[in-house]
Amino acid sequence: MIYTTNAIESVNMSLSKITKSRGSFPNDDALIKLYYLAPRNISKKWTMPIQNWKAALNRFTIMFEERMPQYESKSRLHKIEDALARHTTCFRY
Repeated sequence: MIYTTNAIESVNMSLSKITKSRGSFPNDDALIKLYYLAPRNISKKWTMPIQNWKAALNRFTIMFEERMPQYESKSRLHKIEDALARHTTCFRY
């Protein structure tokens, strides 16, 4: 379970603050653009790491496997073997 109430309330408060300080908008597209760009500035203020993110990411990977990027992980031994193979091929006669 991910506890996001405080994070969501923080984003809502920041968006409300932004729209109140503007007063009025010339058209709907101006408001949509503001709401599109606002999270960039809001997220820069976040300094705390997300609690239990690793467990959440594992759960998302199980539930949404087709949407998650795939990473090839090699063991340290395989990485060393690959480096040695590249190194020795340079010195063959």
